[in-house]
Amino acid sequence: MEDVMLHMTNEIRLKIVKAFLWITGIFLLFWWPLSHWFYPDAYHRLLGFQAGSYPDSMVKIIGTCGFIPVLLMLFSAKNPGRNKDAIITIIIFAFLISLTYIYLIASGSFPVLEFVNVGFSLFSAFLLIFLYPWN
Repeated sequence: MEDVMLHMTNEIRLKIVKAFLWITGIFLLFWWPLSHWFYPDAYHRLLGFQAGSYPDSMVKIIGTCGFIPVLLMLFSAKNPGRNKDAIITIIIFAFLISLTYIYLIASGSFPVLEFVNVGFSLFSAFLLIFLYPWN
């Protein structure tokens, strides 16, 4: 994998990062903020929550907070080469949200299916770390 990364030009890397940010930002829009606002029961059932085990008010706040990483990804996708600080912010956020999910799962507050979100967040962080042309 490292060999492939070494032979990619910065232009190709930025195109892949740009596509990843667009696709992930749009997916995340439906997966996080919109699901928590418009179809929270379906989302929570999918991830193994017991019906009624989550207060609707907190679900709405979490949904609203989800717009921040979505917008950061979509704005960064416009020109990832000029948005290095935003890319760094996305990576840090992905690690922190992963740790939060792990804590909530370990404490019994979230079902183990939430590891899907851990995996998605860590995959996103590592992909950006390895693909973004940092030089």
